[in-house]
Amino acid sequence: MIRGVLQGAPQSLPRMAGNSIQREIPPMSGSSNPTAAKVEHIDVTYDWELCVWARHFNTSEKSVKEAVAAVGNRADRVRDHLATRRDRASERPSSR
Repeated sequence: MIRGVLQGAPQSLPRMAGNSIQREIPPMSGSSNPTAAKVEHIDVTYDWELCVWARHFNTSEKSVKEAVAAVGNRADRVRDHLATRRDRASERPSSR
């Protein structure tokens, strides 16, 4: 009975192989680089998202907003911008 039900199942369902489950992953269509990372974007219009990104970058929400205004909303560019700002000499005398 179960065998008859599974005959029409798609190929991407998990299949048992010994004691482990193996998943057949279908090829990605239209992508020449299957390992390409997803580009994340920061939407500063939502307070909650701004708060999440500020915590992610360990900085203030104001700094994230300023970075997005300076370099655009791509998270990788904002990360690089914030890193270069941190690399500059701090105004505190203890950091010199």
